[in-house]
Amino acid sequence: IEPPQERTRFEGLARRLVDGEHFAAVDPKSDRASVALSDAAILRIGLSDDEQAAKDASTFARNWGSVKPAETAQLALLIAADDAEHGARDKARAALTGVMSLLDRGPPDLFVRAHVLAAQLATTPAVTKTEYAKVRAAWSNPRAAESAIRSGWPNESTSQTDRRLAR
Repeated sequence: IEPPQERTRFEGLARRLVDGEHFAAVDPKSDRASVALSDAAILRIGLSDDEQAAKDASTFARNWGSVKPAETAQLALLIAADDAEHGARDKARAALTGVMSLLDRGPPDLFVRAHVLAAQLATTPAVTKTEYAKVRAAWSNPRAAESAIRSGWPNESTSQTDRRLAR
């Protein structure tokens, strides 16, 4: 991609971020506002704007956390995973610990991803072993886990849910 095209793409993303954050601030009761703010947070993570991504995720949790718990947990997990990926293990561990109860109540796919990340960030072998045991236990009844994943994401299409199961 040539630089002018890249700049145009970046400017489009920047407008989408600002529009999403503004829309969520102006009309927080709108269902589209939650999607816009979630998208803005995810784009901020991709752009390594961790501070604003955390603010967006916090706003999302405050406005829609009780009605969209799976999406709230997913944003929290994305932020913790991004911190871990960039070598900020202590920050990731703290972020994950702060939202683990939310993730534990979320769909099994998020529960599993959260506890795998916790095992990878563990400071002792005993904690690692405990976290991996939770992951194995989550899939002890595969039919129940599949059903819980499908019911945990009621607004997704069958193909999206199938993709979650494949992970």
